[in-house]
Amino acid sequence: MGPGEMGPGRGKREFRFSMDRPRLILALLWLPVYIFVLPILLPLLQNAWPAVTDSYAEVLLEALSAVYLLAVLFPFLRAEFDGLLERKGRAALAVLGGLLVYFALGYLCLYLSALLIPNADDIFNTWDANFAKLDRGPIIAAFVFLAPLTEGLLFRGCVFGPLRKKRRGLAYLLAVAVCVISQVWPYVTGGLTAEFPLAILQTLPAAIALCWSYETGQSLWPSIFLQMIIAAINM
Repeated sequence: MGPGEMGPGRGKREFRFSMDRPRLILALLWLPVYIFVLPILLPLLQNAWPAVTDSYAEVLLEALSAVYLLAVLFPFLRAEFDGLLERKGRAALAVLGGLLVYFALGYLCLYLSALLIPNADDIFNTWDANFAKLDRGPIIAAFVFLAPLTEGLLFRGCVFGPLRKKRRGLAYLLAVAVCVISQVWPYVTGGLTAEFPLAILQTLPAAIALCWSYETGQSLWPSIFLQMIIAAINM
């Protein structure tokens, strides 16, 4: 089995990717900004203006990213929407099938969390308590509407898409790795390295399912819609 046939499934189907190289480069330049720079700058902004709560900081991070990425990648996003309309049945399969993949992997990772991480329940309870303190309106705007667009364009559109045509296994590996890094990096700045393993296991199901949805739907939009649904379920 060649490198292009590795990864979840044996899909030998043709994969369509229409983003041109200049736009891809401009978007990839934002990737380290989104993952590393903004999470460091926003707490500094909060220190200067205490009125900017964690909830609104999340909205600001996603909104800045959405504005930049839409300015750079709108033609690509529009072309992907045209592809969605041409393959509605495939798109529906990609969303519904992606949910099944997400739940199946989620149960597996939940079992591994309980098996491998003795204090997993305590960490879950801490996360739930911290999440409950956030303002619901801004968090819904950030995670249900803005993040699926920005992360879809960055993680799937700019990392998975260009690699999928030639090296499928590498496309899954790097796209999932980038998604995981974006989730665990804040724990580095917060000094919560003990929560790394659980954060990784919590991120993997969606990261894999969203790549599968993009690949199966032959359009980025099914994975964006799927991420919106997953985020809404977890609210």
